[in-house]
Amino acid sequence: MIRLFITKKKIFRKMGILSGVFLFGTTCILNGLVSANASSQSVLGIAKGGTNANTVKSAQKNLGLIDIVSSDSTDSNFPSSKAVYNFINYCIQNNGCTPYFLLAGSRGKISKCSTNKDCSISSSWTTAVQISGQSGDWMETAVSSSQFIVAGANGLISKCEKSSGCSTSSNWTPSSSISNAPSIWYGATYGNEQFIVVGTQNKISRCLDTVDCSQGSNWSAPITPPNSVANGYFYGVKHISNGNSGTFIATGNPGTISSCLDTLNCSLASNWTPVIQAPGLESSYLHKSSKVNNSIFSVGGAGKIAHCLLSTDCSIASNWLGVSISGQSSYWIEIVTNNTTALASGNGGLISTCSIATGCSQSSNWSSAVQAQGMGEIRGSTTFKNQFLVSGASGLISICKGNNGCSKTTDWTQAVQTPGQTYMWYNIVHT
Repeated sequence: MIRLFITKKKIFRKMGILSGVFLFGTTCILNGLVSANASSQSVLGIAKGGTNANTVKSAQKNLGLIDIVSSDSTDSNFPSSKAVYNFINYCIQNNGCTPYFLLAGSRGKISKCSTNKDCSISSSWTTAVQISGQSGDWMETAVSSSQFIVAGANGLISKCEKSSGCSTSSNWTPSSSISNAPSIWYGATYGNEQFIVVGTQNKISRCLDTVDCSQGSNWSAPITPPNSVANGYFYGVKHISNGNSGTFIATGNPGTISSCLDTLNCSLASNWTPVIQAPGLESSYLHKSSKVNNSIFSVGGAGKIAHCLLSTDCSIASNWLGVSISGQSSYWIEIVTNNTTALASGNGGLISTCSIATGCSQSSNWSSAVQAQGMGEIRGSTTFKNQFLVSGASGLISICKGNNGCSKTTDWTQAVQTPGQTYMWYNIVHT
């Protein structure tokens, strides 16, 4: 991968200074791979020695790709070399500079909405299409820097390169089965150059992204961690980064937790910690997890959330504490965060928010659960810039712009049905 060092008038490459030739080459690359919109034209202008950096800075901010800091120029309007490098690299990898949301769900369907559109409007979404070979549900999507992996019913997986757009069936590889897979892969995640999927029968499988993960044969034989609960299952898995290290956290039924350091071979059962049960959730279950401040938070049944400080040993049950959120007597499905707010969502179309600054470890830190307008069961959620998006039953989605707190029903747009999906959207992610 090319690393750029950018000043106001020139671009250099770390391995040899190729001023004129490299400028010409960069321009050719960008002209070939980046869509000719205002953002890419701005980057080309800089590559040619132009000074239209204000447009690039504005474009990057509007797209929410990266934060701009001026560290290598006396011109406060000129973005840093790292910022421009990331911007150029993003455009090259994604065949354009506009990120997009991706829904995955029932009947093997997917749908897409570009982030430069108003995705609270039904017509902004592409008509849902079915990925070849999957008649059941896609339960979860794992996202790497260049591709999506969807996993779900019948032990199937499929892959799409982000740069293809992923809105048509032909963009996706035909569904492939992992040998000895469980009946359903409920969870999927990506971290440290590997994909992990988890599902029924407490099964876990891994694929290194140095191989073609669209082929079931490239996934490890499913394993079960030590002390797994009989007839249990893993419902979610999340890669949690903590400084220079990372951990995969698998959570499920009944209230079960197991983890594997991402530097280990997580295709081996012995590298997963013995399964524990979160106190207070032994007769319930845990769904998906997220990092909030310096803790892991995992949402579950009975309106509860379990959390563990990363500075402690989270393979010990007593290090997990529970908190109940007012207004939710059933289950939470997912928790996501932006820079300031954590959002829990789940059954009944209910949502609750917490200011991250509070730590979110007390019931009083969370707003009383309310319904996002018109939503039934919520199964997927994500955040982008100042927006939260939720997806769920009947092909519905709803959006909160974020500036208004998202803790009130009226903070959310009226739920709309996306074209071509009348059943469940289990997952929503973005590039």
